[in-house]
Formats: sequence, C-alpha cells, structure tokens
Amino acid sequence: WGKSRLAHNFLSYLELFMLKKLSLLCSIFVFTMLFSSSSYAQYAFEDKHEKFVDKNNYFSYEMTYPNFNVNANKNISFLNNAIVKATQKLVVQFKAQIASPAELQQMHQRIDIPLSENSNFIKINYKMFQNSSDIVSIGFDSNYSLYGAAHPNSDFYNLNYEISQKKVLQLNDIFSSSRSLEFLSTYSREALFKKLNTNQENLNEQNYIMQQIKEGTMPKAENFKYWNFSPEGLVLTFPPYQVAAYVYGTQQITIPYNKLQPFLKPQFMPKPNKNSVS
Repeated sequence: WGKSRLAHNFLSYLELFMLKKLSLLCSIFVFTMLFSSSSYAQYAFEDKHEKFVDKNNYFSYEMTYPNFNVNANKNISFLNNAIVKATQKLVVQFKAQIASPAELQQMHQRIDIPLSENSNFIKINYKMFQNSSDIVSIGFDSNYSLYGAAHPNSDFYNLNYEISQKKVLQLNDIFSSSRSLEFLSTYSREALFKKLNTNQENLNEQNYIMQQIKEGTMPKAENFKYWNFSPEGLVLTFPPYQVAAYVYGTQQITIPYNKLQPFLKPQFMPKPNKNSVS
C-alpha cells in the first residue's frame, strides 16, 4: 500500500509539474504572438566610439553612437548619416561656447586652475528609445564642462527617423491636429506639477516651481523640441532650467498612445498585431 501511495504522489507531482510547464509555454507563445509582428522587428547595430584631443585649444571629446547594419534595409544608410550629423552638431554647438586660447590664458591668471585638453570637455552618449521596422528613435545627450564654469551642463539632440520615407521627422510631421501644441502643453504641465511639486513644504518654493513649469510648457514648438517615440508613447525631455532649477536635473515624461490618438497621424500610432489573440 505504501509503494502504491508513493507512486500515486509521484504521478500527481509529475502531472502538476507538466501542467505548470505547459502553462509557461502557452504564456511564452502568447507573448511571442503579441510582440513578434514586423513593426517590432529590430535593425542590428553596433556601438561606435570616438575620442578627440586638441591640446592647443584645451578641448577634447568622447562619443558613443549607434551604427546600423545597412544590409537589412537600403534606407538605413541615410539613418547612419543622420546619426553622424547629430553628434557633429552637438560638438559644434559646444565648441561655439569655448573661449579662445588667449581668453583661457587670461582666465587662468585669475582663477589659477590648470589648463589642459580636458579643461573644455564633452561626452556624448545615446539612448535607443525605439528600434522598429517603421521608426528608429534615438535620444542623444551631451554632458559637458567649460573652463571656469560653476558646474557641468547638458545638451540634447533627438533623432526620429521614418525608415520608409528616409526622413528625419520634426514635431509638426507627426501631428494631424492644430491643437497638438495645446495638448502637449496641458498634459506635460499637469504631469510635471504632480512630479515636482509633491514634496514641497515651502509655499514660496511651490509657487516658484509652478511658475517655472508654466513658462517651460507654454504651447510653443521650441518647448517640445526634445521628443522621442517609444513603445509606451511619446517621450518629452526637458533640459535643466526649462521647467525646474538645475538641482532638479533633466525632466522626462511619457504621454501614452491612447492619449495621443486624437492628435497623432494614424501612421505613427502602434500597429495592431494581426496575430494577436482576442
């Protein structure tokens, strides 16, 4: 009887194990069916790293950016060109802020901080927000320091590339409604109020933050120039000082697609998966 009961328990355990395994396989299958459509197909890329030093002008930079395999789609080569131009633009913008060697020497006499190739330094990195068959969306951020400055600072460049059209998208390319800026302003303002104003006990500080947010989210295109597509929605990036003091850093919010639907052009809404299970 003991052996029979032991065999029965073993079979029950085996049956339970097989049911759990089957359930796991079914879950993996459903997940794969939901997210394996062509609109989520990724293009292969590798990181490229560059360094540059200019000792005569006390300047150097480091950068990392994606370089896509052009064999997957002939239009990808245009994307690679746009990526290089984006990084170059950040470097050019930074170099425009650097004082001349003579001015740097004069500053050195006043503040007595050694001059070197790292006195004016910029480091550029990126984040891949979306890499699909329709859209590749990349956010570049540069952290830089200038000789004599009180603290480091940041700059941004966002690249949203429509593969089929070989086109770098601007904000006005993606919206169909004339009320889109009003919508972005209202949504981001409310989200930032909630995010930045929750733990402020000082009433003056609260009012100051609210005023900064209000000014930085006015319905003007220049206030929403840093944006990216992502699987979750439209990501808006606000640099230091735009909506809050430097100490609060860069601010970012995501607007879900269900909120964007009345304003966004249909081709930029997520594609429904024909294989999904209802």
